[in-house]
Amino acid sequence: MPGTESSDQRPVRTPGRRLPGADLPRSKARARRWWAIRSSTALIFLAAALCLFVIWNRDRNIARRLLLSLDPVVRELQAKTNTLGVVPAYIPGPAPIGQSKFGFAHTFSADERQFVIESGEPCIIAYTPPARLLLHRNGRCVIYHDKGQISAVWMTEGDFHERILRQDELIEEFQAKRRSRPIELP
Repeated sequence: MPGTESSDQRPVRTPGRRLPGADLPRSKARARRWWAIRSSTALIFLAAALCLFVIWNRDRNIARRLLLSLDPVVRELQAKTNTLGVVPAYIPGPAPIGQSKFGFAHTFSADERQFVIESGEPCIIAYTPPARLLLHRNGRCVIYHDKGQISAVWMTEGDFHERILRQDELIEEFQAKRRSRPIELP
């Protein structure tokens, strides 16, 4: 009869969960293709994350190993400073790291040594060449003298250049004061 509806008719359902607006695979081949794409994408992201972690760890270890290689130098300089009462004129080279040897890019000059001895100001007495890092900021190891204590510290390039420029200004002022005094004869 027209107008009467049969309760036997049900909507046809497809098996599985259906999300609104989602493009679901319509065949097994398409399902396998989507699984391969999802798996590949996850693998790529995990590989990228692992590479970033390895590079971050490498940068951290480079700085740590450089500082550790300066420990014997710092101990020797501190012992000589304690014995002599002044900073020694010679700074020994750092210990090699594995197969690679490195030296100081600069050790202090006679003027800088005189500044350290007489002024009491904190002073950089030696530093290594810059270490190029990928994820961390580039920097270098510095042997630092402050009130009779010698230590090795890691400085970023920006901090190092700022500190070394300030130190050079202080040394120039110190030398100008020394030269302006008349010579004292016995």
